Order: sequence, then structure tokens, then C-alpha cells
Amino acid sequence: MKRATKLAARSFDWQRELAAGRPLLEVVTSCFGAGPRFEVVSQRWVTVAVRGPEVERFSCYRVGESLVSLHVVHVNRKALPRSFVRSLLNGERLGKLLQEEGWERRGVEVALRRQLPLVLRSVPWGNRFFPMGPWWVRRFFLSEGDAPALRVWEFLPARVWAARDERRS
Repeated sequence: MKRATKLAARSFDWQRELAAGRPLLEVVTSCFGAGPRFEVVSQRWVTVAVRGPEVERFSCYRVGESLVSLHVVHVNRKALPRSFVRSLLNGERLGKLLQEEGWERRGVEVALRRQLPLVLRSVPWGNRFFPMGPWWVRRFFLSEGDAPALRVWEFLPARVWAARDERRS
């Protein structure tokens, strides 16, 4: 059995693009040859120590029937313009909103994770839709002033992306 973390040489391109802060929509479209379908799966209020209530939104991208990414966004609504928060809560893609505002992703990190990250343990739909790990995880934040206004985790199932790399090599 081939290890899911062994990726073809071309795969380094998408990892580099993620690390450079390129919008995930563009990376998925480039890698899979088709624009993904965006879905907001759920939104709920959560209480975060120190900051108080935040919105937690779960969304995903699908290419055909394949789920290619899961997104978890924590929004400190007090630290962002109301119009931004309203658009996000109405189902707008985060990448589009960031681009419209001219905001850059900060503190971008990309890593392979084998264990279930804490932020995914509370995913409301369980494992029905999202493949088990390992995952490539990109995380970043946006801050307005001193407090993080937005924290984002993007999970890419390593097996799905490795299969894509194998088809292209």
C-alpha cells in the first residue's frame, strides 16, 4: 500500500501556493481542473475564553462528488466591520470577502497532520462527509488592531490530494 504522504513532484506547487497565501479556490481550480462547489455546512455561536462569543462556520469545497477541503472559520464579530460579518453569515465565501477588502492572510502555516486536530473534534456532522486523516492543514489569521479578528483552518484530505497528484504525474 502506498503511503498517502508520498506525493508526486508536481504536488509541491500546490503546497507552495498554499503557503504563499494564495486563495484556496484558485489552488483547487488549478489542481483539479475545475472550479469547486462551495457549501456552508453549519454556523453556530461558540464561547471562546477571553474574547467571548464568536461565530464558528464550517464550509467545504467539492469537485464533483469529492470533498477536497473543509474550512473552519472563527469570527470575532466585534473586531470586524459589520458588513463583512453580515456577508460572511449570509454564506459568502471568505476568500472573496478578503479580496474585496484587500486583506492579506497573516501567519500562514501549512503542515501535514496525522491526528485529528482539536478544532475538528467539534465538527457537527462527524465523519459522514469528510475522509479520515491525514490532512494537509493551512491555518492563518486576520487581525484588526491587537485582537485576532478571524482565525481560519483549511483541511485538505491527503489521500484525495495524493490521488490527484498520482493522476497528473
